[in-house]
Amino acid sequence: TPAVPEAPVTPAVPEAPVTPAMPTAVEIVGRGLDLNLAASGAIRRASLYAGAMYLVLLGPAALIVGLVLARYGVNVFDGLTPGPLGGLAVNLGPAPGALVIGALATAVITLDLQIVAIALIDTQRSGGRPALRPALGSARRSFWRLLGAGILSGLILLVVDALVGNVIGTANSRYSEVKFAARTIVSVIVATPFAYVGSAVVIGRAGPIAALRWSIRLARRRWRLAFVVGLVNTATGLLAAFAIGAGADILGRLAIALGLDTASGAVQVAALGAIVAIGIAAIGSLTLTIAALSVGPQVVAYLDLGGPRVSDPVLDVRPPVPGSWNPPPDVVRPVPLVTLGMWIVIALLALIVAAAVAQFA
Repeated sequence: TPAVPEAPVTPAVPEAPVTPAMPTAVEIVGRGLDLNLAASGAIRRASLYAGAMYLVLLGPAALIVGLVLARYGVNVFDGLTPGPLGGLAVNLGPAPGALVIGALATAVITLDLQIVAIALIDTQRSGGRPALRPALGSARRSFWRLLGAGILSGLILLVVDALVGNVIGTANSRYSEVKFAARTIVSVIVATPFAYVGSAVVIGRAGPIAALRWSIRLARRRWRLAFVVGLVNTATGLLAAFAIGAGADILGRLAIALGLDTASGAVQVAALGAIVAIGIAAIGSLTLTIAALSVGPQVVAYLDLGGPRVSDPVLDVRPPVPGSWNPPPDVVRPVPLVTLGMWIVIALLALIVAAAVAQFA
C-alpha cells in the first residue's frame, strides 16, 4: 500500500497582543469613590486633625473679632453697618495681626491637606496602609513644589478669567447667574490640561514645571477624561462652598433661637463661643473630606494613563509579609503632627490674643 503523504503543517500565526481597554470616565469616578470608602478610617482621622488645626489657627481671630464687636456694641446677627464701626480704624490694636497670621497659616494648612488627601488615596490604591503621619510627611516634602505648580497654573487661569470677564461682564451685572455659569465652564475647560498637576507632584515627585508638562501630556491622551476630572474638582469645590454656607446659616439660626444674638451673660457668651468653635472645626474637617473626594478620580486616572510613580518609603507602609525581612518601625523617623514653624505661629497667635483680651475685655 503506497504511503499517504502527510498534510503540510501550517505555521501558527502569532496572536496580536490585546491592549486592555481604558476604563470610562464613569468607571474612573466610581473607582475614586471606592478608594475613598476603603480609606474612610484614615480620612476620618485626618479630618479630625484638619478640624483641630483650623480651630487653633482661626479660633484666635474669631475670638478677637468677638471682643472688638462686643466692645463697640455691634450685633453681628443684624449685619455690620458703617456707623458702629467708624472708630475701629484707630482702636483695632493687635486684631489685624491675628487675622493676617491666621489666614496665611490656614492657607498653608489647606494646601497641606490637599497633599495629604492625594497621599492617602494613592497609598490605598497601591495596597498600603493609609495613615495620617506618613501623609503629612509627604505633604511637607511636596509643599513648595505644589505651591510653585499652583502659582504657574493659577496665573494662566487668572489671565483667562480676566479676559472672559471683560467679554461677558462682571458677575454683579445683569444676568449674573448665567455669567457665573459661563465663567465657571470656561475656567473648567482652560484648567483641563492641569488636571493632574497635584498627582504629578505628590505621586511622581516632579517639580513645578515638570508637573505641568506631565499633566498636559496625560491630558492629551484622553481629553474628555481630563475634563471630567476637572469637572469633579469644580463640583466638589462648589459643594463645599454650599455646605459651608448652609452650615453657617444653620448655626446662626440656632444661635438666634437660643437667644445668643443678644448674649450678655457668661453662659450665653460661652455658648456662642462653642457654636463658633464647632463651626470652625467643621469647616476644617469638611475641607479634608472634600479634598479626598475630589482627588480620588484624579489619582486613578493619573496612574491608569501611565503617569510616573516614584516610590516613597514613608508612604509604602504595606502589611508585613511572613517569611521575609520587614523593616522595624524605628527605621522611619516619626513625623510630628505640628511642625516647629507652626508651633511658633500658634505661640504668636496666643500672644496676640492675650494682648487683645487686655485691650478689649
